[in-house]
Amino acid sequence: MNVYDFDDTILDGDTEVYFWAWIFKNYPHLQKYHSEYLFYITVQKMGLITRDDSRPHIYSFLQDLENVDEIVERFWDEHQRFIKEWYLKTQRKDDVIVSASPEFLLIPICKRLGIKHLIASHMDKKTGKLPDKFNYAEQKVVRFKERFGDAKIDCFFSDSESDRFIARLADKAIKVVGNQLLEWKVK
Repeated sequence: MNVYDFDDTILDGDTEVYFWAWIFKNYPHLQKYHSEYLFYITVQKMGLITRDDSRPHIYSFLQDLENVDEIVERFWDEHQRFIKEWYLKTQRKDDVIVSASPEFLLIPICKRLGIKHLIASHMDKKTGKLPDKFNYAEQKVVRFKERFGDAKIDCFFSDSESDRFIARLADKAIKVVGNQLLEWKVK
């Protein structure tokens, strides 16, 4: 099987960044959450709080949305075009996506692409709360092994050094830089 990170790997951009921008543009009544979003994203990037701690705050706007599933479908109607061509040409039926993005955001695009195996961050789509750890860095290995045990990864694709932990499980690792696929010597 081939395993892929999603954001900036097979998607040209970051799902969460696209989603937040799209939400604040299309749902003006949610602008009241914009300053909270900016504050928590900033303190997370400064290393003052974890991704686990920031997510319920930066997704607090979800409490003011009805029909989140329909909203996410409309989001992907506009953003599916950002799936990279190289992935669409090489996609296999047994591909696995292992992403830090919230599962509720990725389920619709995975269905559209015919991807059956998704491991992403569990998040309550009504509150933004995480029932377990954010699926990032070492956590991707934990979640992959919970689902697939010691299954062999033929090739792992990612744009991010934070994925080196799961990349070490693969026979081959590929660093994705834009649309370039480069051999990745994982340390």
